[in-house]
Amino acid sequence: GLRRGEICALRWRNVDLATGQISVVESLEQTKAGLRFKSPKSGKGRTVALWGLAFKPNTDDMREAPARTIIEMLWKAQARVRVYDPVAMGEVARIYGQRSDLVVCHSAYEAATGADALAIITEWQEFRSPDFERLKELLTCAVIFDGRNLYDPAMVARFGFTYYAIGRGKVPALP
Repeated sequence: GLRRGEICALRWRNVDLATGQISVVESLEQTKAGLRFKSPKSGKGRTVALWGLAFKPNTDDMREAPARTIIEMLWKAQARVRVYDPVAMGEVARIYGQRSDLVVCHSAYEAATGADALAIITEWQEFRSPDFERLKELLTCAVIFDGRNLYDPAMVARFGFTYYAIGRGKVPALP
């Protein structure tokens, strides 16, 4: 049979780094990074954890935040989202209210619990040094989409994660 990592790789085969509808712009004026599903319903039955919702660290401002685009794109693909931001949780609740496809979490690890993948959207300090062993236990699939390039790809791969980093491409998990 397939190993857990092989099953996860198959589950995410239709996901690519943002290059289409959500553009990757690495500049001071505008940063948008995220996931793009190749088919409109390819997210059905999946859950994605999002870390960081505000447009930058140390604010709750979500007016121009890439997280809003990503959340709505995931919903359009029929995925569920589990979200956490150290400051912007009240703002996400105000913007979206209560929804069955949105779980507002009280910690980064709570957001990761049971999710099929983790997407890092805003580079809060607390996301820079997670416990990767714990994170791997909490996620259903050891997949990280890093929109902020927070981690060394080789190090993350040693923990068994498949790591997608903006501008770096996919780094497969090491056996």
